[in-house]
Amino acid sequence: MDSLKEILYVNCPFSLLKEGYLDLVLRYKINPEIGIDGVCLDTYSIEDFRDIARVLRSANLKVTLHAPFVDLSLGSPEPEIRKASRKRLEQFIYLIPILRPKVAVFHSGWDEKRYWGMREQWLKDSVDFWRWLSRSLKKEGVWMNIENVFEKTPQELSTLIQSIGEDNIGICLDVGHLSAFSRVPLREWVLSLSPLIRQLHLHDNDGSQDHHRALGAGKINFKELFNLIKIHKIDIKAITLEPHREEDLWPSLQYLSRLKY
Repeated sequence: MDSLKEILYVNCPFSLLKEGYLDLVLRYKINPEIGIDGVCLDTYSIEDFRDIARVLRSANLKVTLHAPFVDLSLGSPEPEIRKASRKRLEQFIYLIPILRPKVAVFHSGWDEKRYWGMREQWLKDSVDFWRWLSRSLKKEGVWMNIENVFEKTPQELSTLIQSIGEDNIGICLDVGHLSAFSRVPLREWVLSLSPLIRQLHLHDNDGSQDHHRALGAGKINFKELFNLIKIHKIDIKAITLEPHREEDLWPSLQYLSRLKY
């Protein structure tokens, strides 16, 4: 794994970056993982995105991007939902050559509670567009990661990625989502997906909900996570801290420092 300093990012929605957090990012030399959602796509101009990109590049900061995800499902059985989902992600892809991210992160949209009876159809309806996304990113030299959210087991993501069948796609292992929603432990996820894991999303919770707390404020065993990564020589290209409050960022950075990885 590369040195932590070189691959560490902190999540920041574009709207917050634009409206106030850019100064903090520049002051502390924080590489941002910029969250793009439908509201900011509808609110801000292309020139707004270009302005932020120019400032970050002039400060020699690297960027990863998080694609829109709320209520989007490329495999929805409702054709109009699939159409709307694809439109949003096409808008997102338009920003890739402007923001020039190292990695782009996506949610699969899979939810067993909604789609358990139509798994094969969900996969069939979504795969072609996933291929288009991965190939579009590859043309720009950008790696694509799909993040676990409501997936109960690692097999759900590995099946999707194998079905897509492209060579620039991996997994963003979100340990907070895993703690809140998975049926199987962290070790099983890492051992099962080790050839595919390329990114980590780090935040903490007590297992009951996706709280996005500071590292060390919940029950997740981050020491075990990093030991497994080291033992299995997993090639992590990006680690993103995902606090939802500024006050949870600083203790998360201190916690990582104490882990000494």
